[in-house]
Parts: sequence; C-alpha cells; structure tokens
Amino acid sequence: MLGDRVDVEERYGARSFWAAWLLCAYDFHVAWLRFTPVVRAEWLDADRDHDVGRRRQLSAGVGFPYEKRLRFLVDVTRIDVQHGTPVIESPKPLPAVPYFERDRTRVSAQLQLALRPARRRPMQGPTPYPPPQAPLDHPNEPWVAKCPKCGAASASKVGFNWWGGAVGPRLFHVVKCNQCGTQYNGRTGGKLTVVIIVYQVSVLLVFLALWFFLRG
Repeated sequence: MLGDRVDVEERYGARSFWAAWLLCAYDFHVAWLRFTPVVRAEWLDADRDHDVGRRRQLSAGVGFPYEKRLRFLVDVTRIDVQHGTPVIESPKPLPAVPYFERDRTRVSAQLQLALRPARRRPMQGPTPYPPPQAPLDHPNEPWVAKCPKCGAASASKVGFNWWGGAVGPRLFHVVKCNQCGTQYNGRTGGKLTVVIIVYQVSVLLVFLALWFFLRG
C-alpha cells in the first residue's frame, strides 16, 4: 500500500508512506485436540522521503477453542523501530520535538467467553403435552466413556489434581477409573498426556505475560 500522509499536525515533515502485511493461520485437529496457530508480519515506512520512519512488527499466537463458547489465546509480538522514528499516535498537545518510538516485546493472553442468547420463557397456562407421570424405563444417568487402560465403564469425577488444580479437571472432564485408578477424559475416553502438556504451557505463558506486564 502506498499513500500520502494526511495527518498534517503529526507527520513532522513526512509526506508519503508505504505499508505491507502478511497473515497466515491454520486450524489443526489432532484427535480431540484443536488449536489455531497464527503468524502475522507488518511493515511500515511512515516517511518514504527520508531515511527514518521504518517499523517492523512480527507476531505469533495460538488459540485453543473449548467446545463452542470458550477460547484461550496467547500472543507474542515483537516491534522493531528505526532510530529517530516519531510515535505514530503522539499524545496531545504535540511537542515541537516529537516523541520517539522504541523497540519492544509484548506478551498477551486472553480468555474469551461467548455469552449465551437469551432463553425463551416457558409457555404459560396448561399445555396439551404434559410430562409423563410414571418414571421412564431408562432414566438418564451420567454417561462415562470406557477407561483407555482397563476398559472399565465405571468412573468418578476428579475435583482436584496436581497438574490442573481445581480448574483443569472441570475444563477437560477428568474422571478417575474406579477399577484401575487411571485418570482420563470422561467424555471422549482419551488419555491426558497432551492435555497436561498444553495446560502447563498455557499456564506458564499466562504467568510470563503477567510478569512482563508488572515489570513494564
């Protein structure tokens, strides 16, 4: 993209610019695990007529969707700026000598939650389809996948473990086999090896993001 600078007050003598960007993303499915890595690159020369104003931004991130409503995102961005480049959005009032932009690295983590749509209210008054008064022949009972180690179908929920605390078992439906004691995903019957690795890496990245934020 090529163009002329129209921000007369903030361009500090620059008259034209050029910019380019590249974005690559792919959605991976490995058994029950799904994740989307994203790589983004941006180049900007805010002053084509002078040897100043070049800016490069490289970003890499990965998203972990969970079911349909929850998504965890981690993003790392590196920005390299040519020495003497004015800040793009300078604070007001504008000084005679511009503020200069600096190289920096940014780490961010997001937990996105999609809100459910409003539920419809139940119909008031008598209904022509009343619920059955007698118990059903096959009552709905919690269904648990078979244990991947011994094949047993009897398991109990796990409320806390060493790698996920109290949150991990709820996110990944962790159950414990009542016969051999193996912990696994109660919905899919899958092992937890990859889950533990991804969860621990995600928690580490969150702590690194908080560390960079508090340090800055």
